[in-house]
Amino acid sequence: MNSNVKKALLLILLIGISAVLLLIGVNFRFVENEQVNSSLIDKGTPLTIPGGNVQSDERSFIGSIIINTTVPTSPSTLPIYQQHYREGDKFSKRFGDNWDPRPNVTSEKDAPEVVKKVMEQFGGLPPDAQYAGSYTEYVEHQTRSGELIRKEPVMINVYYRKLIDGRPVSGDKDQINLELGENGQLLNIYKSWSNLTYVQNIPIIPAKEAVEKLQLGDIVGSWNSFDDVVYINNITPGYHLYGEEGSVTEPCWFFIGKTGSGKLAVFEVYARQFANFTSSPTSGKVPLTVNFTDTSDIPPKQWLWDFGDGTNATERNPAHTYSTAGTYNVSLVAWNELGSDTMEKAAYITVRNPAPPVANFTGSPATGPAPLMVSFNDTSMNIPTIWLWDFGDGTNTTVQNPVHTYSTPGNYTVSLDVANEDGTNTITKPVYIIVTTPPPTTITTLPTTTATIPTTKPTPTKTHAPLPVWISVAGIAGAALVVRRLEKWT
Repeated sequence: MNSNVKKALLLILLIGISAVLLLIGVNFRFVENEQVNSSLIDKGTPLTIPGGNVQSDERSFIGSIIINTTVPTSPSTLPIYQQHYREGDKFSKRFGDNWDPRPNVTSEKDAPEVVKKVMEQFGGLPPDAQYAGSYTEYVEHQTRSGELIRKEPVMINVYYRKLIDGRPVSGDKDQINLELGENGQLLNIYKSWSNLTYVQNIPIIPAKEAVEKLQLGDIVGSWNSFDDVVYINNITPGYHLYGEEGSVTEPCWFFIGKTGSGKLAVFEVYARQFANFTSSPTSGKVPLTVNFTDTSDIPPKQWLWDFGDGTNATERNPAHTYSTAGTYNVSLVAWNELGSDTMEKAAYITVRNPAPPVANFTGSPATGPAPLMVSFNDTSMNIPTIWLWDFGDGTNTTVQNPVHTYSTPGNYTVSLDVANEDGTNTITKPVYIIVTTPPPTTITTLPTTTATIPTTKPTPTKTHAPLPVWISVAGIAGAALVVRRLEKWT
């Protein structure tokens, strides 16, 4: 085998091993470190998803999945970010032949410190880079029968990654992978490290709904291929990245655990709530044709409508005719490249049978003296939209609840015509309003007195004002005193 072919095969092998080892390094740390605020599934009873429900790849199905942990009750939203790359944020370089054995390959223990020095020529390690693990590769020498004779170290793979808000990341994630040879020699480097700009907080599906999607096999993907029983011991929200300029981080629920043989097992379930729709009209009579419009946040690639009457459609914007009266729930399941989301609207469409109105009314007061002001109230059934009142005195109106004044005494027959799109109806109430003659007005006349004016001027009579009381008393006392003295003298 020539050296070019060997190099190509080695590169393919290293890329595959690097991806697997990065996931191992990252996600074993998630299992150990992530703390989840949660509530028990079914009050502590483990949930088992039967084998064959979930595919690990296009060919193989996974065995039973046993969720023996708590399901988070929060968060209900996650912030999303836009990725941006500056010069030097994304590159790959090769510096040496990766195939030859090397006796002094850097040890896994020393790898983090060696990497810090190596990265100085590339501007240093980003401050938010976290060591994810390392792995030594060997060349194995075997006999013809496959017996291992010896193995020699070739290189050490060292991995760094970036969490987003301390949460796990999948897809084209931010990572730095280095291959080191003898005495810390750099053989290969791959760097993809974006700068994140906050966009907004968006709602995500509850973890319990994510469990239901996992049960249905509706997953973004799984890490590693296996057909063993999987034991999930951690459920946590995180992100799926596209690794492109201007792309937006997408929220996912991560189900992290191990197989019965101890292999890492991770499932991703898409978490964004993006499906939505509108319709017009939302109510009417049989037959009712409704136009539905997909208004999902992210343009889906596939749709499944359930109109609530046993029928469905896979168009983006379908029209559907309801032929039976009733109230209907409508749901839309929309898919994009990461997964699905469901929007259900309860009692969303109301369909009724044709119903002409049934006219009726009341009036108050129904009797009284003129002028009599009467308030009429429409009490018709089946929602009329047109009214015509005849008050019996030659006047009418089209107001729903009119007030009318009768100015002339008499007996009046009142009628009401009502109509809606389904028909018309009339009610007539004979001698419904009785207007009486007001009582006569009584005028009271007061007697008049005639004064006589004398023609001659009368002679004035002198009058004296009576003396004050104290003067009269004093005069009587003085007179008595005079009488007594005269008697004494005589």
